[in-house]
Amino acid sequence: GNTFVCKDADSAKSVAFNKDVRIKAVTLEGDVYDPAGTLTGGSRQQSTPILTKLTALNESRITLRDAEKLLAEIVKELASLKQWYQRRVRGATQMMTFKQ
Repeated sequence: GNTFVCKDADSAKSVAFNKDVRIKAVTLEGDVYDPAGTLTGGSRQQSTPILTKLTALNESRITLRDAEKLLAEIVKELASLKQWYQRRVRGATQMMTFKQ
């Protein structure tokens, strides 16, 4: 058909009401600008688009997975340090017993 799809209202108005163009235009939000002078609204309530929410969710999942990996590494290192400490304490206790 003879309709332009425009990214915003200003672009749609420029197309529809320009004396050299005068073609019906519709915005991505659904507002229709007709050179005959009619304007019909189709805009929705402003909310975060679902794809933006899904992207944020996926990024959060990646961040969580990375944090869980780091936590597992820290727990492993802590267990290793605990074993090292316990061996040192046992060794020191044995040396003290041996000296007596």
